[in-house]
Amino acid sequence: MIEGNNFIEKLNNLQKIGWVKSRRRGNTGIGKTLEDFLESLKTIKKSLI
Repeated sequence: MIEGNNFIEKLNNLQKIGWVKSRRRGNTGIGKTLEDFLESLKTIKKSLI
């Protein structure tokens, strides 16, 4: 689970990227894309340790 300040930091990083194409059609696309982005950041962080 992502802590509060860490979550805000990750959202700020996403904002810097700008527009991101949804990975799924329909009204679940935004949530799925956000989950994928947050998971990829977690994976990158683990690989740096």
